[in-house]
Amino acid sequence: MGGNSTDGLIGLKEGCLNSKVYRTLFVDDDAVCRKATKDLLEDLSCKVDVATTAQQAIGLLKNQYDIIFMDIGLPDKDGIALAREIKEVLNIDTPIVAITASAWNIRVYNEVGIVGLIRKPLTRKKMAYALVRFSQ
Repeated sequence: MGGNSTDGLIGLKEGCLNSKVYRTLFVDDDAVCRKATKDLLEDLSCKVDVATTAQQAIGLLKNQYDIIFMDIGLPDKDGIALAREIKEVLNIDTPIVAITASAWNIRVYNEVGIVGLIRKPLTRKKMAYALVRFSQ
């Protein structure tokens, strides 16, 4: 698999995820990003539930997920506050990976229980890496 050596995604081969179906929650308010990412995740052997707001995501958390991918900029609550609520109030230990186009402050994300960050634009390689590295 080609790619630039600075993206930090080393050692993945095409098709490496096909033996497991990952239960995935994807939270993003952008319709184009939701559609593209849902298709990408399904191509990576994920069963994907999608939420457009923090409130919808909380409602879906009655389901059990292997991993949660969430945009940091949501309309009703930012991703930092949502991650804090998932971890501290709801006591859900599902790994959360933040998706952002903005600058990274890894310490703030780690403090609220976010285990990984993916910078937009999303790619198959970035999402595959996160699934292998962070899912339960």
